[in-house]
Amino acid sequence: MVFVHGVGLDHESWEYVLADFDGRATLVYDMLGHGQTKQTLQEQNFEPFKNQLDVLIRELKLPQVVLVGFSLGGLVAAHYAESQPQSVKSLVLISTAYQRTNAEQQAIAKRLQQAKDGEWDGLSAAALDRWFSPEFLDANPEVRRKISLRLQENRPDDFLASYELLANSDRHPLDYPSITMPTLILTGDEDVGSTPQMARGMERVIPNARCEIISKAKHFCIIENHGAISASIKRFLEEAPA
Repeated sequence: MVFVHGVGLDHESWEYVLADFDGRATLVYDMLGHGQTKQTLQEQNFEPFKNQLDVLIRELKLPQVVLVGFSLGGLVAAHYAESQPQSVKSLVLISTAYQRTNAEQQAIAKRLQQAKDGEWDGLSAAALDRWFSPEFLDANPEVRRKISLRLQENRPDDFLASYELLANSDRHPLDYPSITMPTLILTGDEDVGSTPQMARGMERVIPNARCEIISKAKHFCIIENHGAISASIKRFLEEAPA
């Protein structure tokens, strides 16, 4: 299983899900411009992210993988599965955007402009509100601290390049009907950035897909609702063709 994290984050965002899959072969890494990577995105498209993932899979001589992507990582995973279907046995897309409405596009464009204007503190606070329930953050101050620190430590230019790609992801079309491997699409019922409507829309255009909506979950469900996420993935993998 190969896990691809979201924008402004790093491989550690998967720690709760990885614990749920203890005993299974798993791989996490930092995407270009994130975490401990030295290389930047450079091109304003998905090709560098796809190439990075392809090199990783080939260097490790993995014939096929279960590819799991979260948020921007879900888009990277989908683009990779479209271009390299022979390498992807099954695909899991979590909290992944698809065909934003005009209002949704305006909302993320506003956040992008705030980032360009350097309003980092306000953006981080707003992100935590979108990503987690207040009850969870109150009960888990260490999660608040770690995610806030990760956002603060991002290199501004690298973050902006990736966030702009996320904000403009609909300009980089995917041939969804060509993604024919078994696909699971998950999102939270309270996720305003990757809504249930988006998830159901992807389910309709990906031939071998199924969608599940996680109850009482916001965007960062791989932490706050990791148990439900992992249980859904395990059921999916048990039922997927060998």
